[in-house]
Amino acid sequence: MSNNNPLSFKNLLSGIIVTVMGGIILFLILEGPELFKKTPEEPPTPTATSVQVIDTVSPIMPTVTGIPVCTGAPEKRLSVGSNAVVCTKSDPVKLRSDPKHTSESIDNLPPGFELSVIGGPVCDETVPVWYWQVRTTDGYTGWVSEGGDTVDAYYVCPVE
Repeated sequence: MSNNNPLSFKNLLSGIIVTVMGGIILFLILEGPELFKKTPEEPPTPTATSVQVIDTVSPIMPTVTGIPVCTGAPEKRLSVGSNAVVCTKSDPVKLRSDPKHTSESIDNLPPGFELSVIGGPVCDETVPVWYWQVRTTDGYTGWVSEGGDTVDAYYVCPVE
């Protein structure tokens, strides 16, 4: 049964075959001859007592989209909802107003400073790094670069 419509119906003696785009075929069993009768004054009264799915053919596989890519950036190790810590050897990490290397610096976070990851990741393509939105222990919210450079492979590390 091939049809270019995304959804097509075909009445049968005791049921309906529904073909949904992507190859899913459902056969609905309906009871009662009045089901297909309509009067212009009032909507039809459903008389079906059961609906069953008889067969499913070729399920639609989900398509994964929206996965961010940041070519050249170190592999992401943080995730939203996790805790993190500034893990540089000695340099502070800038808490920024936006997820860009050129954004205004709100604060400098010293090594060992603890953070909660609340958003991201966002790639700054001018300097290939992942930025994560964080909340500091004193309540500030901003963006930090996960890292790295030749001195520190990562600037911010997950707390395990």
